[in-house]
Amino acid sequence: MSEKTNVRDIEKERFLAELRIKLEEAADDIKNNRVYNAREVFEELDRKYGYKV
Repeated sequence: MSEKTNVRDIEKERFLAELRIKLEEAADDIKNNRVYNAREVFEELDRKYGYKV
């Protein structure tokens, strides 16, 4: 593997780890606020992190 590929892999892993943490935090917020509707889940992600789904 080239050094460039390794850097991309590291960046990808870092991005996925950060995303997982954000999703877990959002899930906790949703659970604590008793938000169960799928639309509300996506709205919460958009509100908190700016994710458009």
